[in-house]
This record gives sequence, structure tokens and C-alpha cells, in this order.
Amino acid sequence: MRASLFASPSAAASPPSTAKSLASRLHAAAPRLKKGVSHLQSVPKRAWCRASILLLLLGLIAFVLGTLDWRWAKRAGPAGNKTPEIDVVMVALKPTCVNRAAVAALQRYVRPRTLHVVTATARQCTAFRSWGLNIACHLQDAFLPGVTKGTVAEGLARRFSADGAHRFRGRDMTGWYLQQFLKLGAAAAIQELSEHFLVWDSDMIPLRPLKLLHPAPGASTPGISESEAWQTVVQVGGVPHVGGYAQTYEKLLGVPLLAAPDGSSFVTHCMVMFRPYVEELLAAVTYNITTAPPPPMWVDAILDALPPHHLDLGFSEYATYASFVRARHPRSQRLAGRKAWLRYGLG
Repeated sequence: MRASLFASPSAAASPPSTAKSLASRLHAAAPRLKKGVSHLQSVPKRAWCRASILLLLLGLIAFVLGTLDWRWAKRAGPAGNKTPEIDVVMVALKPTCVNRAAVAALQRYVRPRTLHVVTATARQCTAFRSWGLNIACHLQDAFLPGVTKGTVAEGLARRFSADGAHRFRGRDMTGWYLQQFLKLGAAAAIQELSEHFLVWDSDMIPLRPLKLLHPAPGASTPGISESEAWQTVVQVGGVPHVGGYAQTYEKLLGVPLLAAPDGSSFVTHCMVMFRPYVEELLAAVTYNITTAPPPPMWVDAILDALPPHHLDLGFSEYATYASFVRARHPRSQRLAGRKAWLRYGLG
């Protein structure tokens, strides 16, 4: 019976003669097994102890190195305060394998308090929520009062085309502008949103831990506010300003759109935003508009400022926010030293 415990299923079902033969082979191997055991017993106990401690230390070091790559966000700043927890805001038309990979990578490398997804239908919300316990989902047409795909389409058609063609060079621009409005509107629409929050394009996948906030100079001053204690890390390397980005910005705010020191743009497909600065920006672009009631006046202001000949690239939420904050609150930003992202894997 014992022989069958060490044999394959076929050997266990063999006739008694086979079992006896196997037992005799095991009996013959017993001296060699005893010799091996005695050799192990001859190793000094102190050596075993040292080896065990060394393996334990190596395992501990590997664990620490493996966790420090994302726990940088929990380290203490100059004032002894931990980096504020950050929420993520992402607009996604529907669940796909790409944005599922993006969500999984954000969970691993950013560890958001809450990951807010804005999408089209309740069914899609159910799918997104199944991807994580910290995922909150919002319906796009109920997110901002008066701002829906239909109202944006109507606004574009009314301003730029009598035949309702809110398409430009064959491209439907409604969804592209809507998703930018939803990102900027998140600061007001989500009451529980963190003060600093990360806006993330759903087709971008982080491949390593991300530095989002950095202690500001003088952050150890007692009583300093959160906006003064932390700098947002701003990525660089976007395509230099094209189309109507600069024209729209200057029309809205009366000053030129700023670029990164290396000449690239801030259109980097992700950005840490500060809620008070988003609200300040939207208030600054709003002017006396006769259209009422909703959508919010800042949406109308942006649509009014779009250049008719550059509707395909008429506005950038990332470039607009980064340039506005860089001009008014430059100490709140810490620019990355170089481009650290890639938009097209093969291009």
C-alpha cells in the first residue's frame, strides 16, 4: 500500500508482483537515502541558522524594494505630512480591453483613493464597477447639468454649420469636446473628489509608478496650506501647439498660451489638477453670455471661442489648465525634466 503512495496512478493499479518489485527497489535505495540524511545532519547548525537569516533578509529586502516603487506617495514631506491621497478621473465611452488594462495599471502604480469613471450607460457603469471596489461610475449625460452629447452637438452645429454638421473633415467632434468638458467639470460635479486629482486619458497605460506631487520649497512652514505645501508634477513632451489651441486660449483669457521650456506642449494626456485652480480657470473664461439656462457659461464660452477653421484641434483641456496655472500660480508646478511617456507604441 505504501508503494502506491509514491507511484503514478497506473502503477497503483498494477498487479501484486509489480507492487512487490517496486517495494524491493525502494528497500534497496534506503541506504542511499540514509547517507543523504546523515550528510545533511553533518552540516553545523550554526551554518543552517546563518543561511536561514540570510534568506530571510534577502526576502525582506525584495519586499521593501517592491513596495517602495509606489509607496513614495505615502512618504512624509518636509512638514511631516504625508502626500495627500489622490482620486483619478477618467472618461471612457465603453469598457474595452485597453481601458481595463489602464485601470489595472492605475490601481497598481497610483493607488487612487477613488477611481471615477464617466461613461455613457448604466450597463457600462456596472461593468466598470466590477473592475475594483474603489471605482465610482457616473453617467455622462447626468454629470454636468445641461451638458450632454446632444447639447454639445447642437452648440457646435448652431455656431459653425447651418446643416447641423458637427463633423469636421469627416470626424464627429461632439464626443471629443464633450469628454474635455466632463474632465474640467469634475471639480464641481464630484463633491467628494480629492483636492488634487489626476485626470487620465483612458487609452493611456502607466508602466511604472508615477510621481504626481512633490514637496514645495518652504513646505515645512507651520500652518502652510495644501496648495502651498505640494507642487503638482507636470509632464512635458506634447506635440507643439497646433491647430486652434493657442487661438482659443488667447481669445478666452487674453494672453498667449504657454509652452514647456523645451518647446513642447502640455498636451500629455494626463494631468494632476487642483480643484480651486480648476474653478478659478472656469470662472476666468466665463463672460456675459445671453444664452440661458444651462449648459454652464464656461462651456458656452469655450464653444464661442473655437476657431471655425480648426475645429478638429480647437481646444485642449490639458494645455489650457497647465498654461493658466503656470501663469498665475507658477510655484505650484514642478515640470518634468524630459518627456517620460509615449502616445503611440509604434510611432
